[in-house]
Amino acid sequence: MLYREIVELGYLGKMTILRIWIGKLKKQTEVKEPIVRFETKPGRQAQVDWAHMGKDLYAFVMILGHSRSAYVEFVRSTDEEHLLRCHQNAFEHFGGVCKELLYDNMKTVVIQRDKYGPSQHGFQKTFWDFSKHWGFIPRLCQPYRARTKGKVERFIRYLKYSFYHPLVTKEKSDIFSLNYEVRQWLSKIANQRQIRELKTTPQVLFAKEAEYLQPLAPSYFQKDQGRVNYFEIVQPHSLETYEKIGELS
Repeated sequence: MLYREIVELGYLGKMTILRIWIGKLKKQTEVKEPIVRFETKPGRQAQVDWAHMGKDLYAFVMILGHSRSAYVEFVRSTDEEHLLRCHQNAFEHFGGVCKELLYDNMKTVVIQRDKYGPSQHGFQKTFWDFSKHWGFIPRLCQPYRARTKGKVERFIRYLKYSFYHPLVTKEKSDIFSLNYEVRQWLSKIANQRQIRELKTTPQVLFAKEAEYLQPLAPSYFQKDQGRVNYFEIVQPHSLETYEKIGELS
């Protein structure tokens, strides 16, 4: 015991004084773990996550690791079909597919981590087939390591406080209007923002990254006979288009 040892050396103080001194010493010697930003090569990786925006409203978010260019789509469910269709819409939005997509432990993506060995995860069969169809490798972020997919998490915070909260404060928006408005926001604001550590914008970086994306595959989904589906209309360019979709849904 340190106290006994220093008393034998002539220390005349109390235990309380020793504890206070040790506490100050620890604070002086503590070394904070440096934040290491993980930068990816163009077309290498995208990060994917859901953002819960309210009662039964969710935002699907995919952000390209190199350029920080993002795709956002508002939906009412996070089930497997919505997840896959949002992926396809995102790929068509970017005009290509990254080699790897990074996820957390979504139940619609992975059944069991390390099921077949270290980093050999058991993915949902339909999701695995979908990934092979589009030619990307699914990756899982490290458990309890939020920094692993920090780019998408930071963007979700930005989405909530720069787009969603200001918009719903002004007016109550239906899902079709939200998807129209978020595309305008992505184009005019989010992709024009300055990335401090890179000293440039997602729009500028995406011009380079687009060249490295893998080409699009044919649609993964079969079209319903005699019925127009919301997900088959990708990237509408006007609010009137959304209103027509709502009439057909």
